[in-house]
Amino acid sequence: MDSLFILALFHLVNNAFYKTLLLLGAESVIHAVADNQDFRRYGGLRSFLPLTYAVMHIYILGILIIKNSFIV
Repeated sequence: MDSLFILALFHLVNNAFYKTLLLLGAESVIHAVADNQDFRRYGGLRSFLPLTYAVMHIYILGILIIKNSFIV
């Protein structure tokens, strides 16, 4: 029973971090394009926002590694 509680708590915290960082990444992009929310103008953000791009990739890889380690 204790392991299920720990797994549920881990899932809750992991989901909270996931949604928080997803929102922060989206807001960073929206702020960088001068509050323009027209998705047709979002091309080429990798060269325009290299730090946000790198941080989001590190974050996504971390989430994938953590989730896959519990699946196996």
